[in-house]
Amino acid sequence: MLDTFKKIEKEKIKESRRILSDENSVIFVAESAGKIIGFIHASIKGTDASPAMLQRKYGWIHDLMVRKKYRGHGIGRALDKKVRAWALGKNVNEIELNVWEFSRGAFYERVGYETMSRRMRIMLK
Repeated sequence: MLDTFKKIEKEKIKESRRILSDENSVIFVAESAGKIIGFIHASIKGTDASPAMLQRKYGWIHDLMVRKKYRGHGIGRALDKKVRAWALGKNVNEIELNVWEFSRGAFYERVGYETMSRRMRIMLK
């Protein structure tokens, strides 16, 4: 697996406060017995018009996570549904996200997402 992730520390707490104060960002959580078992973080983004692209506004899912023992019970689907309703309420009619290649497909395709581009890289060191 990629060496890309790290433990959430103080900088993530500051980022969470910023997200919660932004009317164009949202975090929904799923709970069981008073404990958070999943969450989704999304925001509204936009692009400027360019010679090749139209100006547009869209939703962006930054993170969607469900604790392993609760997967397969519709929690991710329910969180995704909440974000879709929230985005529609913001007059947004599409949502995008990135999917890591090692985990691509299964869940997001089952709930209706389709590939629209592919991001690639090369490691130089």
